[in-house]
Amino acid sequence: MRELSTNEKPESAPLDEEYLRSLVVNAIAVALERRPEDIVPTIKLDDLGVDSHALTEIFLDLEGELGREFAGPEIEALSKADTVGDVIEILVFAGRQKP
Repeated sequence: MRELSTNEKPESAPLDEEYLRSLVVNAIAVALERRPEDIVPTIKLDDLGVDSHALTEIFLDLEGELGREFAGPEIEALSKADTVGDVIEILVFAGRQKP
């Protein structure tokens, strides 16, 4: 039996806020070459230096980790996110809307 990496979640497990926070922080850290511990929910994406290129990289990484593509309304909401916490909240909300 293979072990799960720190970001893997069993398919039957719900996507809780803490798990999504970890995914978002790690995606931002990789895209911006930053330490995950320096990325907190209250920090503004602009203050981190997130530009459109980095945002695309972050979205693609999150889609890969979550195993699904974001729908139009999710992309629009994520594109307007102001803080790291906003991104997390949008993904938590979107996860609750999926059957």
